Amino acid sequence: MRSVRILILSFLAVLPAASDFPIDALLEPPEAPWHRSIAVELSVQAPASAQITFPDVAEKKGQVQVRKSEKNVEHLDDGTLRHRQQYVIDPLSAGNWLFPPLNIGWADGENTGVLESAPLAFTARELTPEEKEFASHFEGLTSPSFFLKERRNYRWLYLFPVLAAAAVCVLLALWWKRRRAYQPAPPPLPPWTMALNRLRELQTRDLPGQGRSDLYYVDLSAIMRYYFEDRFQIPAPEQTTPELLEAAQKETELRDDQHLFLKSFLCQCDRVKFARYNPGIAEMEEHFTGVKTLVQQTIPDTVFRTEGDDRL
Repeated sequence: MRSVRILILSFLAVLPAASDFPIDALLEPPEAPWHRSIAVELSVQAPASAQITFPDVAEKKGQVQVRKSEKNVEHLDDGTLRHRQQYVIDPLSAGNWLFPPLNIGWADGENTGVLESAPLAFTARELTPEEKEFASHFEGLTSPSFFLKERRNYRWLYLFPVLAAAAVCVLLALWWKRRRAYQPAPPPLPPWTMALNRLRELQTRDLPGQGRSDLYYVDLSAIMRYYFEDRFQIPAPEQTTPELLEAAQKETELRDDQHLFLKSFLCQCDRVKFARYNPGIAEMEEHFTGVKTLVQQTIPDTVFRTEGDDRL
């Protein structure tokens, strides 16, 4: 009986315990202007046989956005592993915020447990006069040629079918002119129909799948800006981000949640364009859905919304 007791105690002595897994947390920088991202890294040192699971972080609506970033594992000299998980915080406004304590799950064979990280405080401050001056010079798009320049090198691929189609069009036009009298040009499409058609075309190009986040946000921003110009008579393509946000608040009847999305989306476009930020596919699809929803929600109530207008 004594030998059995000793064997059980010996077995329990080798089981991993949560207190045996050191946790490190790093937040950099602890203070930054609210339009800059803040990085958080959590690391856990554990036996090679242990599995470590880092959780997602719930976002504070209208305050901060948090997403998982890179994850890697480092082999240490003592045979253990250091699991590192990075998070990226994007403040949407100034304030003192808290990155919450997280429950990090671990499993080693049949043994499981939870580790709790320490909370991390950070400050998203208001912009300094110099930073505001820099932000005021963000340039808006002035014409569709701005974002079509990215595709200039590929136009030669379409040269032959375009020439053939042009020849056919000329012959058809001459034939049609002889058969029928002149017909007036059809009226221009409504702004919302034009915007939804452009979104449909952007979706078929699959720029996120090609890793072209920069061109994707340039085109998506242009669709939004030209829609605001045609729908609300705001010179959005020529305005900076602060000017467009101010004009949208004064000249439109956007709801608070719609204006908050517009601000978040335009700030994201500026991060990609000026700070070389590289978002993930899910994040790009979320902004695409947000732009499409905003267009659909701002169609006048008196307009009959056909299936073509409501769905891509």
